[in-house]
Amino acid sequence: MTTEYQQAVLQAMSIPLFVRTLEAQSAEEPLIDEKEPVTETQVKQDPERVDENSPFVQKVLEAIGFGSLQDANLQWFIEDAPHIALSDNVLVTPQLKQMQSPAMKKTLWLAIQHLRRDVK
Repeated sequence: MTTEYQQAVLQAMSIPLFVRTLEAQSAEEPLIDEKEPVTETQVKQDPERVDENSPFVQKVLEAIGFGSLQDANLQWFIEDAPHIALSDNVLVTPQLKQMQSPAMKKTLWLAIQHLRRDVK
């Protein structure tokens, strides 16, 4: 079950809130019917939280000057999507294995660089 806030975040990040079955899908139907409210059965599974103890996550946090997600006031979720999104301190990324390419690391940095703590 997702909260209204979670649904709003997913919609703001253009993440579909439901999966159509093959029987219901036709070439003329739109993929999302904005007039129809989203029901519990249509909502995708909640994304999983990232393992904060992962070396990759620790390096990312260190790069922005924090020791933990809580210190950074950041929630980081993993889902099966090929994109990186940050909205209202909620970061959504693909699996960490997919984040190892230079292009994905650059995209991640561009998304989170403004969170960087100024060290004096």
